Amino acid sequence: AGFAVGVDAGSFSDGLDFPGVAHFCEHMLFLGNEKYPDQGDFDNYLSQHDGGSNAYTDQEMTIYFNEVGMSGLEGGLERFSQFFIAPLFNVSMATKEVNAVNQEHDKNKPSAFRRTWEVMRSLANPESVVPRFYTGDKETLLRGDPSGKKVVAALQNYHTKNYCPERETGVIVANMTTDELMDLARKYYGQVPAKLNKECI
Repeated sequence: AGFAVGVDAGSFSDGLDFPGVAHFCEHMLFLGNEKYPDQGDFDNYLSQHDGGSNAYTDQEMTIYFNEVGMSGLEGGLERFSQFFIAPLFNVSMATKEVNAVNQEHDKNKPSAFRRTWEVMRSLANPESVVPRFYTGDKETLLRGDPSGKKVVAALQNYHTKNYCPERETGVIVANMTTDELMDLARKYYGQVPAKLNKECI
């Protein structure tokens, strides 16, 4: 079985204060929530049920996609829905995960494709969102605050503004009837709180 969510927000939604926060949010959602606080719970659960997960942050979308054996579908959906309901954004985990994002940025630097892409972006209107730095690294995320409190506050603000049903599209694929799949979607994603604010809509 498979399930995914696309969020209608990406690196163009970063804002100026914390470049890379959209990408960082994608990373942090895998690292625990109020119902399942263990940082490895989601990935461990999927691997125990012959599955796996991945995600990526694009300019205007963030995509989370997962697969799991049928026996683990409901448990996977329940855990995944918590990404959008009550993420922890633990400060100690945030400071560690900044290093992972920084390493990802360093890994991308030698890529010929990335270099070409960066040259193209640098030619865009400097007043637009296009040439902004979107991957994130230690400098742009910590902003001189090694405690991580500032970036966690930025994460919470970003999640509140952008992660709501009005901006999310979900998909579930499994050997079940459409009615059964809709029941699962309502059971788990129906708990995602609607923000109903102008920024989110």
